[in-house]
Amino acid sequence: MRGPATEFGDAVEPPERLSRVSAGVILFVLLGAGTAMRAQGLTTLGLYRDDAWAAMSSRVGIGTAWHMWVTAPGFFFLERSFIGLHPQSTWWAQLPELAAGIAAIPAIYCLARYFAFHRPAGLALAAIVSVSPICVVYSTRVKEYSTVFLVSVALLWAAESARRQPDRSRLAVLTALSVAAFAVSASLGALIAGVWIALGIWVLRTRPHRRAVIVGGAATAALCGVVAAIFYSALSPALTRFWSGSYISLDSGVLVTARSSLSSLYANLLHFTGFAPTGQLVLLVALLLLSILGAVRNAAMLGPACAAVVALGLSAAQREPLGTGRTDEYLYPVLLLLLASGVVRLWAVARDHFGPAHVRTVGTAIASVSVVLAVALIGDSIASATPYPGVDVQALASALRHDTEPSDHIVVGELTRYPWAYYEDHPPRLRFGPDWATYFTVTSTDPQVFIAPSEYYEGGSHPARWAGAFRNDHRLWFVLTPPLSLNPTYAALLRQGWHPVRTLRAAGCAAILLER
Repeated sequence: MRGPATEFGDAVEPPERLSRVSAGVILFVLLGAGTAMRAQGLTTLGLYRDDAWAAMSSRVGIGTAWHMWVTAPGFFFLERSFIGLHPQSTWWAQLPELAAGIAAIPAIYCLARYFAFHRPAGLALAAIVSVSPICVVYSTRVKEYSTVFLVSVALLWAAESARRQPDRSRLAVLTALSVAAFAVSASLGALIAGVWIALGIWVLRTRPHRRAVIVGGAATAALCGVVAAIFYSALSPALTRFWSGSYISLDSGVLVTARSSLSSLYANLLHFTGFAPTGQLVLLVALLLLSILGAVRNAAMLGPACAAVVALGLSAAQREPLGTGRTDEYLYPVLLLLLASGVVRLWAVARDHFGPAHVRTVGTAIASVSVVLAVALIGDSIASATPYPGVDVQALASALRHDTEPSDHIVVGELTRYPWAYYEDHPPRLRFGPDWATYFTVTSTDPQVFIAPSEYYEGGSHPARWAGAFRNDHRLWFVLTPPLSLNPTYAALLRQGWHPVRTLRAAGCAAILLER
């Protein structure tokens, strides 16, 4: 097996030294450790607020549901269908993403091998994905991120296959995967555009198959345009406001915001958030240089490099956030390939300069330290896994039914609106419109209950007006999920003379009795 193909077809790695059996055993260990870390996120509690809205479409008919899928219609359609098989169980709803999160470990290894990296490089990438906190945490959220990682791997595989031999069948596979990927999640648009741009550049330079690539690219653009017209034409401006701190801003200083976004991007993947700012800057520059080194004059890395450039451009255009962690998972395979290519090239330079014997000694030392570090990280991650932030609305609602008086009103805070409606209203009552980041909000079917319909960054957020509607009441129960500071309706109630008397608590949520 040769190293990653450069423009001149040179191998850039030393001979393979790790046997297939040994690599298989190590990959199995990484898979087991990754599974153990991720499985700890399974829960029997209620869905976290960001997951509750994502699962809400499983509570309504398909004619209504497809308006609720925001930027990941394909994923939410599959998720909705799966949840419907066992609608009362949180752990069941978590299983698709758990499976995708576990599958990402061998997937990145296989992708590295397909790109002609040797087994140690593939195992290093698999180890990063196995322990990456973002990859672990979002493997049990009811959102699309782990699935998007897998689809990104499939796209990179298809694009590299088409680059090597751009015949009609391989281009048709890439077109089909591109359109399906764009339907799964709009975030994959950057990757789709990047790999097709790279393929166009490659074919223009090498001449053959130009017509087939042009036809394939045009078909992909047209079909993705149809998907966008159906699903992505009515995205809420509140979504952009929500991610306002995660774009590269031309107005606030390109270098400052680019540094912030890129630092977060690499830190979330490689888990170096504990470094001091100066250390983070030095490390960021080193990682960027490695990525650039891996891409320069390297035909196999042209697709990943173009995808990274498109992602930066979309962030600068305020179209796609960068550095959030969860929404970056589609870029993780791209970054890992570029970094691996850079390290391999740097290794080749060191080997040629210092001689194979010295480099082999240093490599053995680095490998030993890396194994110890990986074991420590895996052990620490398993021991200190972050539990799923479940919201036990049902237990809280049961306690409220026992303690409320007939004249009491229940005010559900902004952050609790989706979990409350998901578990307490069957079916939920929905309102659609561009005011809300999800393009819909919920209102209660119970006249005794008022659900605050908007968070602070969304349109229609009027806490003072909502609080004023209860001026003639004597007792209210305010239902919240933390943090209380992001429930401005509660602050508005206090300003109007209400004061807390006692609190009922359940996992992830609480109800405060207010009187005046």
